[in-house]
Amino acid sequence: MNSASDCGICVNMDEIRDLVRVLLQSSHLHLKDLHLRASEINKSFTKFVSLIEKLRESDAYDEIFKMIDRETSNMNMVEPGTIGSYFRGCLLPVNFPDNPSCSEICAPSFQPPDTIEGWSSCDQLVIRAKWVNMIDNHEMKLEKICSGRNPGFLLINHTNLSDFPGFSPSEKTKIINIGLTSCKLLSVSSSGKEYRDLLGGFRNVNELPSRVSSESLTNDNSNIWIILFVAFLIIGIGVFALIRLSSHSER
Repeated sequence: MNSASDCGICVNMDEIRDLVRVLLQSSHLHLKDLHLRASEINKSFTKFVSLIEKLRESDAYDEIFKMIDRETSNMNMVEPGTIGSYFRGCLLPVNFPDNPSCSEICAPSFQPPDTIEGWSSCDQLVIRAKWVNMIDNHEMKLEKICSGRNPGFLLINHTNLSDFPGFSPSEKTKIINIGLTSCKLLSVSSSGKEYRDLLGGFRNVNELPSRVSSESLTNDNSNIWIILFVAFLIIGIGVFALIRLSSHSER
């Protein structure tokens, strides 16, 4: 049995390795769906995360990291948000235009120990923006994948600004309410490994590309009808007044 005692916590490395191996058998599962689709896997994952939080500042954490590196060494591609991404995300190369730990596959994942030279965990706010309705493109889901300081990063899956319809006023307000007021707008590939700075540096959220939301269009159309109704009402009153005036003049 490979075990150690660290900071008053008994660490059984064999047990942790077995737990990791069980989880990696379901590496394709998305973390957000575990509680709905795989309750036992969810329990195992919750157990691992809880243990890691207790050992984060211990020597045992370094050993766990090395073990995970070995167990996932054959994983060269992972899907963001999955169990596989959680364990391997920070060990894969990315071309993130800043601290690579802020990438989509690393920021919410198992973090390497701070003892690794040149490594630092992401300390900036990262938000992932995804279309809920890919056909109509009029609703966007905003997901905070890393808490941290401002300015931060806003990730979208459009490779060119010409293909990106922009953010609605309400979406910009939501982004600001999450805590992001200045950001780099980054295009991210489906693998979470390739990035492109679409605006060339940090920009105020209110300066990001804009689009007219369906809600705004509805409000605008309602305003137009109100304006037309008032205009016709004024014209009608004017015409009626002229008729009355003409009638009095003839008398």
